[in-house]
Parts: sequence; structure tokens; C-alpha cells
Amino acid sequence: MIESFEKAKFNVTRNVFFFTSASMSVLALVNLFTAGDNLITACTAVVFSSAVLLFLLKTKSYLIPAFVAIILGYSLNLFNLFRESNFENYVDLFWLINLSLFAYFTLGKMVGHIYLMINISSVLIITILVKIDYLDLVPASHIYNFNTYLDLTVNLTICTTFFGYIISQFLKQTNKAKSQALNSNIELQKQYDEKSIMLKEIHHRVKNNLQVITSLLRLQLFKIDNEETAAPFNESIDRISSMALIHEKMYQGDVVRNIDLKEYIED
Repeated sequence: MIESFEKAKFNVTRNVFFFTSASMSVLALVNLFTAGDNLITACTAVVFSSAVLLFLLKTKSYLIPAFVAIILGYSLNLFNLFRESNFENYVDLFWLINLSLFAYFTLGKMVGHIYLMINISSVLIITILVKIDYLDLVPASHIYNFNTYLDLTVNLTICTTFFGYIISQFLKQTNKAKSQALNSNIELQKQYDEKSIMLKEIHHRVKNNLQVITSLLRLQLFKIDNEETAAPFNESIDRISSMALIHEKMYQGDVVRNIDLKEYIED
């Protein structure tokens, strides 16, 4: 299970960088021909994603690329938030959520928690500083045309696709874990049933052997008329009966259980 999940983390990280390189190239082209505001962000994402993807494929390790992805994403989101304030910043917040999910999936719960808290804290701090007029964001032009909405649509489509992919991987690994747990439970039940049958067979054989020994002693006892000579045989029969009784109490029911000593002694 652990090896399978590690492989899934590597595949997700690789696919994310493939997707980011391709999608951000499209976004960069759209911004280039439409004079959009996300050209710098998109080009930076393409360059870094391509370089990290090559590193990932060469080293076969996802940890460093995953950390680079969340750090780069955080930096680009802050850059966009500081650059200007308009309706397009909602996509940056959506990217924040996407990268937090990616951090949870590839780097674990602890890193995911820390990364999410850093992003939320950064947004809150920027908002508070702007509200108290300590920080001034670059004012937006507020001139929205077809190119603006086209850029937003492409960016939002890329972001939504990324979100759907990460969620699907979460669900895939959850279903795989459930399936493996179910198979494990079935295997454990099978082993338990086999051992139960073996235990009952052992108990049956021990019980028969004790009965055979007792019968042999009783047959020998029938030939003895002297009480003093017969005493050791009777004592042996009693001891074997005590052994048989404790064995019987151990294996009552389907499982070996603790013995009630008081009940045993009374019996």
C-alpha cells in the first residue's frame, strides 16, 4: 500500500508539471496576443515547470519538485495579489486552494496544514494592510473587454481542470485503500477460519489421546485387587481427568478463552 501510494505521488507530481507546462504555455500565448495581464506569471510558470519537470524525470524523485511547485505557486499568487486588485484575483485564490490540495496529497498532512495556513495568513495580512491604508495595491484599470474575459476564462478553465484532477486522485487512492483493506480483511478471515479448524482438530486429538490413556489405565486397574497397588493408577487417572477438564475449558466455544479458576477447581 505504501509503495503504491508513493508511486501515485510521483505520477501526480509528474502529471501536474506536464499539465502546468502545457496549460501555462497556452495561457502565455493568449496573454501575448491579447495584451493580457498574466503574461509574466504564465511565462515564469512555463520556464520553472519545464525545468523542474526535466529534473523530476531525471532523478525519479518527487519531493523536491513538489516543494518547488508549492513555493512557486505561492510566490506567483502573491505577485498577482500585489500587482493589482480586480475580479481576476478570485482565480488566484482558487489556485491557492489547488496548490494546498496538491501539498496535502504529495507532501502529507503536516506540510499541507502549514502551507494552507501560510496562504490564508498572507491573504488576511494583505487585506488588513490594505484596509488600514498601510499598503497600496496597484489600481486596476477597470477596463474589461473581450480579451480580458478570454484570459480569465482560459485561466479559470486551467485552474478548474487542475482542481478536478487532484480531487480525482484523492478519490482514486481512497477507493484503492478501501479495496485493499477489504481484501486484507477477507484474507485475515480466511486465515482465522483455517486456524480455527486446525485448533479444533488439535483439541479433538488431544482429547482422544487423553481418553485412550485413561482407558488403558482403567483396563490395567481392573486386574489389580490390592488397593495399595491400585492407588497410583487412580491418582494418575484423576490427574489425566484434571488435564482433560482444563483443556476442555480452554477450548469451549470458538476461541481459546481465559479460565475461571474458581469454577475449574470446583468442577
